Amino acid sequence: MGSELLLARVLLAHRGSVTELLEQVAGEPIVADKLFQEDVVAQTAGAPESPSASRVRRVVVLRGRHSERKFIYAESLLDVEHIPAQIVTGLATTNVPLGHLLAKHDVRVLRDQLPSVPPAPLVTDGELAHLIEKASLSRSYRVRINGDPAIKIDEWFLPAVEEALRQRASIADDLNHDT
Repeated sequence: MGSELLLARVLLAHRGSVTELLEQVAGEPIVADKLFQEDVVAQTAGAPESPSASRVRRVVVLRGRHSERKFIYAESLLDVEHIPAQIVTGLATTNVPLGHLLAKHDVRVLRDQLPSVPPAPLVTDGELAHLIEKASLSRSYRVRINGDPAIKIDEWFLPAVEEALRQRASIADDLNHDT
């Protein structure tokens, strides 16, 4: 099975956050390296379907805490009025990934897959841009909190995700052959 297909199947089967999935696949804690975060006041194209004027645009790389491997590049647009204040504060002041903050504060979410592919990433130069170009899978989805559209996320799964999945599959195959 191709690694892109394997990744797509794993994502469909997984019910937790992307961060939890990455930690299982990578075998290490995941942190969010914030590339930038800015307040956006005006209505923005592609924003969550809400008339809110208070938004935050955030760009992060989810990476392994120990290995430093970059797993996901993500761009988010957060509708601050629909997100608990402690989550917004945590995103601004820590490197804790969104999935962990939502779980820590027991916030239940629903994800709506968006039919469109992500727009061109904001990062266009350097090593990270090269990794984004090699991403085998990208997707856009909306996170709803208490039924309200709260966050639009565009994410690119970088080559390290596939490498970690192949390694896990290889280990599982070895174990199956040894029994």
